[in-house]
Amino acid sequence: MELPRQQFISESEDLIEQVFASLDELREQPAPQQQRELIAGIFRQVHRLKGSAASFGFTGLAEIAHEFEHLLGAMRSERVFLADAVVDACDNATLALSESLTLAASGVIEPSRRELFAKLRSLTPAAAADPILEASIEKVLSQLPPELAQALTDNEKAPYWTPLRHRQFSIRHHHELRNGRLRRKVPPPQGKVNGNW
Repeated sequence: MELPRQQFISESEDLIEQVFASLDELREQPAPQQQRELIAGIFRQVHRLKGSAASFGFTGLAEIAHEFEHLLGAMRSERVFLADAVVDACDNATLALSESLTLAASGVIEPSRRELFAKLRSLTPAAAADPILEASIEKVLSQLPPELAQALTDNEKAPYWTPLRHRQFSIRHHHELRNGRLRRKVPPPQGKVNGNW
């Protein structure tokens, strides 16, 4: 095994241990400021792990970190509040990260993580889907290198979303989604509104 890969595995093991330790501190229900700091620290560690895993080709590990990161992002923005079920899900995600790292390091194919992903998603409030806005965002992100677009968190994608959200009314008013593509609406003939002259 080459040195950079060994170093990645060793550093990842350390990050995972730090996440477990921070989760133990969160279980003690510290003061709100300390909770925010712990959650922010866990988020940074998981984000770092996700990016490194993706760059070394550990896709299973990167996927788990990506799903975990969504929940942590919601916790950071206080859309999800600290509760035993949330900390349990975080523990399960961290355990899955640890198992995934061990399996990937030994070359074993990972088991499905659908059940874990479903639990993490169920705890994260979903924004109402807006297919027109999503198509616009995907078009912008498709212009980035694929590894960069995949590694971005929702917070990092926000600069791309903000101008699109401001244009959302204009997009919605002048465009529609047809066959999965954003198309300009054809205006009604002059003088005709809703089928009436």
